[in-house]
Amino acid sequence: MAHGQGVLSAPQTFVAAQIDACVAAIKQQVIKEADKIGISAKELERQLRLHLPAVEPALLHPSRHQDAYDKVLPIALARAMAIQREQGLIADSAQLRLLQGADYWCRRGFWLEAADAPPLLLRFERLKPSIGFHYQAEMHYLRALRGDTHLHFGLFLPGAESPIAYIALSRCDRPYMIDGLPLSGYEADEVVVLTRMYGLPGLPANVMSLMTKHVIRAVREASRARVMLTAYNPLLGFTGSVYRASGFREFAAAPVCYGYDDRGHYTTRRLATSTRLSDVETPPNMLMARGLDRVTQAELTAGSAVVRISDHDYWCNVLVAGRTDHLEATLERLIRSLKSAWSDERNECWSERCNGQCDVSSVWIVRELKRLHQIQAMFCYGTVFWSEPEVEYQHCHSWVEIMTGEDTRLVIDVARQFHHASGGQPGMCKDHRLLANWGIQYEAVERLTIDQLPTHQKVWSRFEVLDDALHRRQGVTHDSVS
Repeated sequence: MAHGQGVLSAPQTFVAAQIDACVAAIKQQVIKEADKIGISAKELERQLRLHLPAVEPALLHPSRHQDAYDKVLPIALARAMAIQREQGLIADSAQLRLLQGADYWCRRGFWLEAADAPPLLLRFERLKPSIGFHYQAEMHYLRALRGDTHLHFGLFLPGAESPIAYIALSRCDRPYMIDGLPLSGYEADEVVVLTRMYGLPGLPANVMSLMTKHVIRAVREASRARVMLTAYNPLLGFTGSVYRASGFREFAAAPVCYGYDDRGHYTTRRLATSTRLSDVETPPNMLMARGLDRVTQAELTAGSAVVRISDHDYWCNVLVAGRTDHLEATLERLIRSLKSAWSDERNECWSERCNGQCDVSSVWIVRELKRLHQIQAMFCYGTVFWSEPEVEYQHCHSWVEIMTGEDTRLVIDVARQFHHASGGQPGMCKDHRLLANWGIQYEAVERLTIDQLPTHQKVWSRFEVLDDALHRRQGVTHDSVS
């Protein structure tokens, strides 16, 4: 247990009394509004709960519940309608019509059975990344991409092109989560996090828990991970029942950041686009853990105490220290994988020194360095200058930077090998001060982390094409779950 954490005897005592009371007071209005427009009352209520922390605390007083509802209703409606519209577009390609008119139950082996309908065999598989990111952005209630996602799983009905259920995983990059586990000693690369779960409306009740068990098995068989973490948010009406049915148990309660952009829409703190944080006191998220082998599961379930993550740890203990040793060898291996998936379509960088793939390659390198070594690299976009007058500088070039000190950083340029007449090892990764001494200066207009990159839509859409191509080729980094 990390410094600053306390033991909770009963985490369930954390309740969002004010928001729960507000939702209860306007419950019938929510149902009527949803029926009138033809959307899910459950989704509308969830979006209201997600946005009620954005109001002034005074509006949550019992005498002002209607004011609070009126203030967040337009945003909640817009988001709920967008989700339902996307569900409608997916329904045909997901073959949802096969479930109509029957009360199916999911058996082991992913057979759907019903008393008055033919059995259906579901298909479980790794998803093309672009499909997974689409589900995150358009149908998950957060409507936010998780840029560091490296595993996407889907569950399909017979003959379907789109999954009826989706699960995403990332490496754990929050030390406070690892520190909160009942036993210490877990390394960051031994912990994965189930970050997104989504199922289309109308699924048999136990489909999601059985899918979660298959994801656990897939990760266990293909990696050295020992623990899978996840979380549920009681404020939004989640209870963790699907996770509990899959063997997870609560181990900590953590603060939640409710941030909102300039349009008033909820935004995750990873995206760093919040213009205002909530002033409303809210209950914590419940963190859950599942051992991926029998020994680890026994260790996790043996502990009964649930710890509370301190506000300090939540806000400050958020970066796992990455390792930069053997970086050049890692980059060479990653570049070999990249070359097999480069497309003929160039980006805006038309310099003869660049192959036009510097942007998407840099995004992928940033994601993979975090996945493999917990290195918090940054995607950079700007101009490269050379001191030689006969060398044309590069406009609109992209590269990667790793901060190594307050004023020092490594520059990784996948489009070129650095070398100099004075000697030294050539390579694509050099200290920016050394490059300046060689007359090469990288001046970034924009620096983005992997969490912020999805906001750069033009680059991100090109990156998804590259990521899909690597997924199809089953390159070395996509064969491995670790």
